[in-house]
Amino acid sequence: MNALEALQRVERIRASRDDDEAAHSMEDDLYRDFITAVASSDHPLAGVAGIVLTTRDIEFSRWYA
Repeated sequence: MNALEALQRVERIRASRDDDEAAHSMEDDLYRDFITAVASSDHPLAGVAGIVLTTRDIEFSRWYA
């Protein structure tokens, strides 16, 4: 993910702000994709990003509208 892609996705979220559930879902996707990109890089925090991603494997109810 590069800065332009991130900016474009933020603008899509902004354009969807009247649909809370859609905007929230897109925001979650953006965060997940960014953390995934860091985790698969040589960034010093790649290991931490990988740990953060393991929360998706924890079974609990995630609440959406």
